[in-house]
Amino acid sequence: MAVEFSLNNRVLVEVDSTPLGSSRTWLKLAAGITSAVDSHNDSTDDTAYLDGGGYGNSDIIGKQYTLAITGHRIIGNPAQDYIMTLQGEFGDDAKTYVRYTRPNGHRTQAYVTASEIVDSGGDANAKTDFSCNFKGCGAPTITQPTSAPALTATIATGSVVGTTKFTASVSPATNTLAYKLTPSARTANLYAHSVGLIAYTSGDNIAASVGQNLNMYELDETGRIAKFATHALVTGDINPGT
Repeated sequence: MAVEFSLNNRVLVEVDSTPLGSSRTWLKLAAGITSAVDSHNDSTDDTAYLDGGGYGNSDIIGKQYTLAITGHRIIGNPAQDYIMTLQGEFGDDAKTYVRYTRPNGHRTQAYVTASEIVDSGGDANAKTDFSCNFKGCGAPTITQPTSAPALTATIATGSVVGTTKFTASVSPATNTLAYKLTPSARTANLYAHSVGLIAYTSGDNIAASVGQNLNMYELDETGRIAKFATHALVTGDINPGT
């Protein structure tokens, strides 16, 4: 069985540009970013006890969520430009929210202080550096990977021989549809990243054959899975012609 590595380019990093509002305005932090590393930075108490035979004992007694960002400055990038507005701030004025979503849908959201913001420096023949550290203020909210909600879709024969189609609506309107044909049924997690999907308009023809599985996706505006359904295609789903 082939080993499948988790790839960093499938991580989604976002920063909230309206932290004082009642709802979040998420800006994707990706363009120009070469590294995004999140950590829970454990604080430990390391103590040796008499019953340990000389060996120490470690207990986690505290944590602080952090997200370290490094890359190159892109002037005009909404996420980077917003972070730069926090550079000279103090106290609550330097705080915002960040969201870090792994490829499998694991999501961490945290209230943070934006510190050590850098948008200058580097070699004369290099791009301008950009970096910042987001340091957690209290416990983050962690959403474990979970199955995506069901997409309500209607399967029907296509208008061309050898095709099928499905109809479905999305909400909000910024969401989109996609599909993937596979030999076997797939599963999908909420917020997960999936590769090889084909953008789809509800009701368009899809060239397919009996026995294939039609995997149907609703994607949010960041391209992450919002809803999902799968269907094993049967004879009645494919236009047979006359």
